Amino acid sequence: MGIFGLKNSVVGGMFLLISAFFLIPPLWGVFTKKRLDSGYRIAIITILGFWGFVLIVPSGSSVEKTDIEKRAFLQQKKFDSTEVKLKQEAEIREKQRQDSLKKYVALADGKYHKKNYSDALLLLRNAIPYAGMGVDSIVQKQADYNYQARNYKESIKLYSTLIDNRFSESDNYYQRALCLDKIKKRQEAVNDLRQAMSLGNLEAEKLYNKINPIKKRVSYYVTRCCDGTTSSSKGRGTCSHHGGVCNWNEPIYEEYRKY
Repeated sequence: MGIFGLKNSVVGGMFLLISAFFLIPPLWGVFTKKRLDSGYRIAIITILGFWGFVLIVPSGSSVEKTDIEKRAFLQQKKFDSTEVKLKQEAEIREKQRQDSLKKYVALADGKYHKKNYSDALLLLRNAIPYAGMGVDSIVQKQADYNYQARNYKESIKLYSTLIDNRFSESDNYYQRALCLDKIKKRQEAVNDLRQAMSLGNLEAEKLYNKINPIKKRVSYYVTRCCDGTTSSSKGRGTCSHHGGVCNWNEPIYEEYRKY
């Protein structure tokens, strides 16, 4: 009960005592030794009735309002308690997830370093449900482990997924090119290496020059004069003002790459 409810209850109690005093003739007679005139008594009853209504009715409203506030407070307290509990449970689940992920990844790395690739890949599959937003990091390991296990086609699928997700694009274009080169898809490998090079991958440039080296071929032939100049003429008098002809068919080469 609030302060206003308490105040109205006290005033209401006093009002009832006074009312009883004036409304019950025997009580009035005990204290005053005489009875009130009926006119005075009606006037007093009217006045007391009015103020009783003013004082007592708000008291009930105040109590009702106080009860509503109390219920609202208890509901809010219960809600806050539930929210805290849910938050704590979420934190526990998150820690369990992270611990499980670390455990499986650590075990997988251990198997990988021992070149036990099949067990390492199995442990990584078990880690996937705990990866959350870091699933691409696990897929990266799966792709790399498959490459080491010479499962090149599986690696290509995984590297493609990572590239589609824009995850370490430069490195994964390069890694996918390595796999493509292993299965003799040289043109596709070169295309990936160009993408990796455009992203600044220096290793990609080395591999690009290795599998797609610069070659030379004859583009056309010229007549070489003895003073070093060239002529397109093949007839009599060619290079007559340049020391004569030293080579009638000197090849001119051009550079090219196969892919």
